[in-house]
Amino acid sequence: GDHRDLHSFPTRRSSDLGYNHSYNKGNRRITYLVKKEKIKRKKILFIIDRLNEGAGRVLYDLVNNLDCESVIVSIYQEGNLTEEFEKLDVKIIHLDKEKGSGLKTISKLKKIIKKENPDIVHTHNVDAYEYGILASRLAGVKVIHTAHGKSVKKGYKKLREKLFHKFVSLFLYKYVVVSKDRKSTRLNSSHIPLSRMPSSA
Repeated sequence: GDHRDLHSFPTRRSSDLGYNHSYNKGNRRITYLVKKEKIKRKKILFIIDRLNEGAGRVLYDLVNNLDCESVIVSIYQEGNLTEEFEKLDVKIIHLDKEKGSGLKTISKLKKIIKKENPDIVHTHNVDAYEYGILASRLAGVKVIHTAHGKSVKKGYKKLREKLFHKFVSLFLYKYVVVSKDRKSTRLNSSHIPLSRMPSSA
């Protein structure tokens, strides 16, 4: 029979193809190659207003520490963190959005999402939230949003923003906040369902 004693515990050696599995059989040492399973890395497409300090720094740390394929879309012109992001092994797309081109921006984002075919879209900040969620919905990809700062809009603009955010939140998969204060604000103002916020928030 194929008897293996206490000295025949498998040994592994790293290689590009897999690892060597060895054991003793009688007076012979048997070694064969166990091929590595190809594990597909997840792909995340990040959308952010600008690559600036604040939300941009949070995104930088996230991309730098995640073991996944990352694509970053910046809605406006380059920010003060652009050079740091370019040193990372990630694809960066700048839309250079102009004033009053909202529908055009959503259309551009939809095309990018379909082309890149990510597992999920992760938006950061208000404009990325407004355009990114609708574009992701049209492209058929789930979207997560991270809320950072407070809205500075007042009066009619604030009411319009509130109603619009309530609408786009219907297409949201998960809503992440950076503080308990942000969580309370979003529950009250944007009516984000508690079920869509991670329990740790």
